[in-house]
Amino acid sequence: MPFTSNLDMYKAYQIINKFTLLTILFLMSCASAPTQEMSNARQALQAARDAGAVKNAPSQLKKAEALMLSAEQALNAGEDTFSTARGNARLAKGEAIKARKLALAIAAAKTAIAEAVAEGVLSDEAENALRNAVTEEKQGNDTKALEHAENAKKLAENAIANLP
Repeated sequence: MPFTSNLDMYKAYQIINKFTLLTILFLMSCASAPTQEMSNARQALQAARDAGAVKNAPSQLKKAEALMLSAEQALNAGEDTFSTARGNARLAKGEAIKARKLALAIAAAKTAIAEAVAEGVLSDEAENALRNAVTEEKQGNDTKALEHAENAKKLAENAIANLP
């Protein structure tokens, strides 16, 4: 379809320029070092450690640390592996967030159970739920571990709430 006016030609030129600019920006972002992703992952790992993941979610934390190590190795290998580094850093951040959440849940369950013990109303069910949470965490089942930890906390809190 031939251009009918200089205005049509100018519009087509603008569209091509915008497309070219977007393509260049996209390619530049792919080729740049994943500095932000690495920083985000490091911060998430530190937040997990600060939340007690070393003690309460060590398996989940180790997954995140292993991914972060892979990201760092890919980053150090050079530009050809930046996309691998970026992907591993994002995965490390996600696993670190899970580790933090799980560590906080297990710590909260332990606190609730300690309070129930102090009140003399601890149930075997609450203790078993916490034990299951720890076992699932060791096996790398973060979702089940979180469910068991939340259940242990709830059971202990209910036992305290139902005191005469």
